Amino acid sequence: MPPKIYGLPKIHKPNIPMRPIVSHSQSPFYNLSKYLSGILSNIINKNLYYTKNSFELKKELDKLHIPHNHKLFSLDVVSLYTNIPTVLVSQILHEKWSLIEPYTSIPESEFIEAVQLTLGTCYFKFEENFFQQIDGVSMGSPISSTVAQLVMEYLEEKVLSGKNYNITLFKRYVDDCLIITSENEIQKIIDDLNSFHPKIQFTLETEMNNAINFLDMTLLRMNNSIQTKLYRKETCTERIIDYNSAHIYKQKKAIMIGYIDRALKLTSPIYRPTIIQDITSLLMKNNYPLPQIKKIIKHRTHKLYNTENSIDKKEEPITFIPIPYVPSLSEKIENILKPYSNVKIAHKPHIQIKQLYSKLKSPTPLTETSHVVYKINCNNCEGVYIGQTEQKLKDRLKGHKYSKTQTALYKHKTENGHTFNYDETIVLDREKNKKSREILEMIHIKQNEKSINDRSDIRYLHNIYSTILNNLK
Repeated sequence: MPPKIYGLPKIHKPNIPMRPIVSHSQSPFYNLSKYLSGILSNIINKNLYYTKNSFELKKELDKLHIPHNHKLFSLDVVSLYTNIPTVLVSQILHEKWSLIEPYTSIPESEFIEAVQLTLGTCYFKFEENFFQQIDGVSMGSPISSTVAQLVMEYLEEKVLSGKNYNITLFKRYVDDCLIITSENEIQKIIDDLNSFHPKIQFTLETEMNNAINFLDMTLLRMNNSIQTKLYRKETCTERIIDYNSAHIYKQKKAIMIGYIDRALKLTSPIYRPTIIQDITSLLMKNNYPLPQIKKIIKHRTHKLYNTENSIDKKEEPITFIPIPYVPSLSEKIENILKPYSNVKIAHKPHIQIKQLYSKLKSPTPLTETSHVVYKINCNNCEGVYIGQTEQKLKDRLKGHKYSKTQTALYKHKTENGHTFNYDETIVLDREKNKKSREILEMIHIKQNEKSINDRSDIRYLHNIYSTILNNLK
């Protein structure tokens, strides 16, 4: 399938601009991009300027001593993805080949050519028209975020490591940078960063009243140290999963723990009571019981600050089984599986708010879909043919029309002189995994009494399915 473009509104910015996303799912270069990204991921996120998340940054901020003339600054790259110079990527891969080579058997020239192939085919479809992205990489390709990180780290190594700046701290998360330095020094730094490549340009934000927002923290410069508190954007709606919604209790408990942990870990002690009160108010607005909130606050505070960190034990891999959440029934299924410590149930709601909204991507024509289980009605009787294919549906239907392979459909046509309504073929299920798709095909054949398929088509269907399907009738 060709990549498709759609937009997500940036509700936190003036005039609500759109962020263009290009979905590469099922596109020709998707698997290649994913494979190359997996190789390159071994050499990124390891330099001293990278920060993994807010929690890691908070630990480093707590250790800092800030000179009296240093201030807080934030840098942001202008439209990073669409401004990544793809020619520069080849140069970086060549210079870093000694680091990449241990993770692949592909020769250097072929590896660089493969990366350039995936970056140079940034085309997409919108409605019925095709477009080519002229500059940068597309947000949505598996390799784009990896390449963006690679370029930013290369920039830091060339600019920051090569000069003796007077910097207390420089940390970056994707394209957001936090710098603690003097006002004289910051101008030199941003000039040098902006001169690295004409496509990669930074904007500067300076602290106001000794404070600046970075990631999900407000940083406050006080007495040569940094105090922090949890920060939520003004656009925050304070709407989270309601306590009375159809979700299993442990998911609601996890939400409470998540908010409370962020408040405790990212907030300095002097601001903690106020932030905890804000989080309590947020949870109560969404009908979480106050006694449970207080209980979890007490438990998490004790766990995070009053107990020693235990050494993580090596545990066996856990297999998660996703099932739709049905109140009371799902809990019973989970209890049955409790004795099996390596198997866990992942409860997912089958009624979601996104079902009420229109699809962001333009729809794929039915005949262009692949990896489907389908049904074709006979024009002359009530019989139906059920099949499965990994091809595009239009190609499989063409095979049914003109092939003389001895399928049940061909036998029905020749023995009875009937025709089939290919134009109104119905897609029953979609499944990429071939084995699962074959099971779905057998289930639909078993379930449909008017199916003309050979009974041999369901010979591998386990007896347990027959019992379940009979109870559904």
